[in-house]
Amino acid sequence: MTTAIFTTRLFSPLEVFSVHPMIAISDYITITNQFYALFLITIFIILILSGMFNKNDELEVIGVTRIEAILTLLYNFVVDLVNSNIHSETKGELVPFIFTTFITILTINLTGLIPYSFAISGQIAFTASFSYITFFASILIGWRTHGKRFFGRFFSRKSRYCIISITCSN
Repeated sequence: MTTAIFTTRLFSPLEVFSVHPMIAISDYITITNQFYALFLITIFIILILSGMFNKNDELEVIGVTRIEAILTLLYNFVVDLVNSNIHSETKGELVPFIFTTFITILTINLTGLIPYSFAISGQIAFTASFSYITFFASILIGWRTHGKRFFGRFFSRKSRYCIISITCSN
């Protein structure tokens, strides 16, 4: 009489934060579960956001399906957020950047809530690199939009140069 032994691997709740190699392409290139999860999330975001636009590249205001209705609500939320917090004539140019950043962080955090899925936002390397890229992209957008006056927008016109130099010297 033969007995089939089924071995199951019990997952630890802390295993969602560890990076495991999945495919070794060479000695230096390895596809890990972090890359795989981020790749799937990127494909998901591209598919969702591409369904937000019709064939004429115009934003659909009235969503027909549930996904389009949710995306329209999220888009309107971000536009209202930008309109209420940014008081500038160029705030419409910032909406795509802020909306893409919001959708990316939302998707990554919601994916991390699924039990036994990989939590990308729990990795300090990803979080730091994403924040640095976002910071430097916002500086680049501000520099391109406002030119040399960009850093002057952080201070009032009545600020004295000694106060500005003390503030910026740290």
